[in-house]
Amino acid sequence: MRKLVRYTFGLGLFFLGACSSQRDTFPNRAFHNLTSHYNAYFLADTKIKATEDQVIENYKEDYTQILPVFIPIDSATIQKNKVALDSARDLSSKAIDWHRISKWVDDSYYLIGKIDYLQGRVDDAKNTFRYVNSQSKDKDLRHKALISLLHLYIDQNAIEEANFTIDYLSKETEINSDNTFDLYKTIAYYYEKRGDPNGVIGALDRALNYTSAKKERSRLYFILAQRYQREGLDALAFDYFQKSLEGNPSYESSFFATLFAQQVAELNASKDLKKVRNYYEDLYKDPKNKDLKDVVIFERALFEEKQNDIPLTLELLHQAAKEAGSIPRVKGYIYQKLAEIKLDQFKDYRATKYYLDSALKFIQAEDPVALQLKEKKTSLDTYVFHFERIKKNDSYVLISIFVFSTDVAK
Repeated sequence: MRKLVRYTFGLGLFFLGACSSQRDTFPNRAFHNLTSHYNAYFLADTKIKATEDQVIENYKEDYTQILPVFIPIDSATIQKNKVALDSARDLSSKAIDWHRISKWVDDSYYLIGKIDYLQGRVDDAKNTFRYVNSQSKDKDLRHKALISLLHLYIDQNAIEEANFTIDYLSKETEINSDNTFDLYKTIAYYYEKRGDPNGVIGALDRALNYTSAKKERSRLYFILAQRYQREGLDALAFDYFQKSLEGNPSYESSFFATLFAQQVAELNASKDLKKVRNYYEDLYKDPKNKDLKDVVIFERALFEEKQNDIPLTLELLHQAAKEAGSIPRVKGYIYQKLAEIKLDQFKDYRATKYYLDSALKFIQAEDPVALQLKEKKTSLDTYVFHFERIKKNDSYVLISIFVFSTDVAK
């Protein structure tokens, strides 16, 4: 019994001594490494990842447009997770303040930088990533901080700083696979922001060599396929659309991959118009596509436009606008196409203006497409305002003449 008491007392003294955050001894370091990792860092990291997963889950991919390299951060989702992120910040701070001699201090600083980035504290995030890069002895963590800093520079269009960071990282050796993947993906984002499709393709193609995550690979294959399709490289586009189907993607992703693969393989080159139209009819009738009927009709309309059948194209676009759909932005693109045809084919400025109004109801204000449409609509608004005013005044003149004539006749 006495031995048990002495053992318990000794063990208590061991942990009491180990609680010091300053004394650099092996048992003290072991204690702080263990508690900071599992009691603070791990929990904070889990909360941050859960928030990031929600951002991805809540994002609605627009497969009719080239997918962005990175899914945009949704401020509404970040706000909904404010309590979780604030808790993660508190845990990370405790890992730093209470366990100063642990090896997880710099990692915890990095987590605070990520939280700042997610919550829009850009300057704080920038300073934290710089601090981690300059102070950490962990090469992998320094690389991770630099890549996050590069992402932030690209967000801000700080091209000179981004170029310097890319150049620095290109000279670094022994960058691990995870960081290499993130680096190439971030470089693809750099080229995306600069409007360089070849740069995006090259960087994403390299990134694929450094990840085995099925969903990630499927999405990157889809982006590459879209890029190749836009560049007119149909054979490569077909191969990559097929590869994107291998990662067990969502039904929508599979639908668009199959549709676009079929387009580049047969539909665009086919001279059998009946076969093509039957293909779209079959897609339209398939019950699995009941939430994508507007997409099928829209794609059919684009095909008919290539055949120069403008009346049928307009008829199909109007039908597509009325169909139910699961992707609101598609409706915006349908009205955008109607506006384009009314302007280019008929010089009908009034109809163009009202179709653009309808398009902007379905395309989010911060979307680059919306900004382009608003710019185009500005001059049309002025024209239509004066046109309708003149038309209204002409109507008043005609009514006055009619009344005057009637009075004279009496």
